[in-house]
Amino acid sequence: MVPGSTTQIGIPSNYDSSCKEIFKGWNCISGNKSNARDIIKWRWQPNGCDLPPFDPVRFLQTFRDTNIGFVGDSLNRNMFVSLFCSLKRVSSDVKKWRPAGADRGFTFLHYNLTIAYHRTNLLARYGRWSANSNGGELESLGYKEGYRVDVDIPEGTWADAPSFHDVLIFNTGHWWWAPSKFDPVKSPMLFL
Repeated sequence: MVPGSTTQIGIPSNYDSSCKEIFKGWNCISGNKSNARDIIKWRWQPNGCDLPPFDPVRFLQTFRDTNIGFVGDSLNRNMFVSLFCSLKRVSSDVKKWRPAGADRGFTFLHYNLTIAYHRTNLLARYGRWSANSNGGELESLGYKEGYRVDVDIPEGTWADAPSFHDVLIFNTGHWWWAPSKFDPVKSPMLFL
């Protein structure tokens, strides 16, 4: 973690409850979460760094003619939605579409900036694995089933994304330890 502190901001937030892309259950303001209106008044300030507040107009200008893809699980979806909602507040001429197999995407027409979200759990292709009746190294260790992870093959949900996007942002943090799915004893991930 980067050393720093939270600081109160004196400018209006780029976030409110009006953005339709925020999942209903995740919209803290419209869901009346007790401290939702207070949370948006704070931001992280790293030590020794003059990090300016996010400026959506400057972002749109800087990334004109660019395609940005978010690839990952719900953590990255939240970042994608946050960016979309912040940008939409200053540029409403938006086309909704699904580029390169994306789960969802938008182009800010005046800037020719496309942002898209590709949903995937592990980035790499994976699937169920069952023990071979002829035995093998994993079977000799007592494994009967698990998930085969082919680390050199991208998951199909985002395999075409690099051919379209200029920038890719990856995040699949919490899936690497998801005991309800990838139990290290009962159904381990087997990297191949």
